Amino acid sequence: MGIKERIRRWVSEWLNRLKHTMARASKALPFLVLVLVLVGMVLSVVRLINIQSSMFTQDAANRWNQGKDGARQLTVIARGQKQTPQAPLVYIDPTMSINLSSLEEIRTSLGAIVEQSIRKQTLKPTGAPTSTQRYWVDAYSSEAIASVNSIVDGKEIVNANASIVGVGGYYELFHPMEILSGSFLPEEQVQKDCVVINEQLAWALYRSADVEDQKIRIGDRVYQIVGVVKDSRNTYEDKAGGTQARAYIYFQELIYLLPPDPGESYDDMQAADMTDTANSEINYDRLAIQTYEMVLPDPIRNIALNDLKQSLSTYQETSPGFFIVNNTGRFGLLRLYDRFFPIGEDQFLLQGYTMPYGEIAARSAEQKCFFWWTIFFGSVILGLVSAHSAYLVIKKPKGIHRV
Repeated sequence: MGIKERIRRWVSEWLNRLKHTMARASKALPFLVLVLVLVGMVLSVVRLINIQSSMFTQDAANRWNQGKDGARQLTVIARGQKQTPQAPLVYIDPTMSINLSSLEEIRTSLGAIVEQSIRKQTLKPTGAPTSTQRYWVDAYSSEAIASVNSIVDGKEIVNANASIVGVGGYYELFHPMEILSGSFLPEEQVQKDCVVINEQLAWALYRSADVEDQKIRIGDRVYQIVGVVKDSRNTYEDKAGGTQARAYIYFQELIYLLPPDPGESYDDMQAADMTDTANSEINYDRLAIQTYEMVLPDPIRNIALNDLKQSLSTYQETSPGFFIVNNTGRFGLLRLYDRFFPIGEDQFLLQGYTMPYGEIAARSAEQKCFFWWTIFFGSVILGLVSAHSAYLVIKKPKGIHRV
């Protein structure tokens, strides 16, 4: 037998073996794909659960109502003017800004609407922070950047720049934090010269988290530390700025971080004695509320959203002026579809708004959830196709042998 004939026979045998191997592989392929599909489905479900369970800032309604239905968390993000890059937002007008006066109007309107709902249906929220029964709860905040100095034995030792968050209402419900020492600011203001700092600022100033009762200077004001917290609870918040040095003070105290108004005298404001006389001369309505959060009764799905829009006297669907976030259920597939489609619409609506880091983190989590929802349903579709192919392989009729 010649060399050419041997090569030809070897190639023929190799091709036959390859053909048989491919035939066997084609029969096994649907089953292998089914295994991959199951892995994809399980992995996507686990990731979706992990992401949603880690976003504590989006679960206030569940905490307020102790896991029961009938409550909805909503957030209003308003706009304001920046007089300097580090100063807090300044109130512009009622069509796009919220200040303390307009906040009281919104609260009054919401209270009347909620009371009307209570008369129609018996709603019993649990988890209110006081013994008095409450059917809804809210919080508000705004942010600035300022220089913070530690004070030891009357001397200013260490300086650090930090984010200063002015808060009001039941802020801790919407932003649950790990308390490392002390406590968070009480909902009812007892004394205004108290501050809570996060662990990053505590270590930057004192190289320790055990700094309760120490004093710090923020701008020209002196505050006593009443608590140290760990405020970033997941990787999304870390990436959005959660690991930044941060201090929490009462909302009205942000007025001292604003440049003086040409129409007013702030001689008393620049003093650090925290006197009531100075307070009587301060126009707190200059401050704009950046974020207004609430949990409202929602006996009928999304009725709370309509109640909120009704309470905003200047709100119009065609020209809203405010950006409203429907926090409850925001990671569901249909809600995510509305968020991302039409493509680019969401970014257009956000123009002119300054987002708090918590909302930036939640929007990042939405993107990741949308990815895993896509993996899940892609796996479902691929699984159906593979299951059909596997069924055909199993039920394939045997060849008819002739005698």
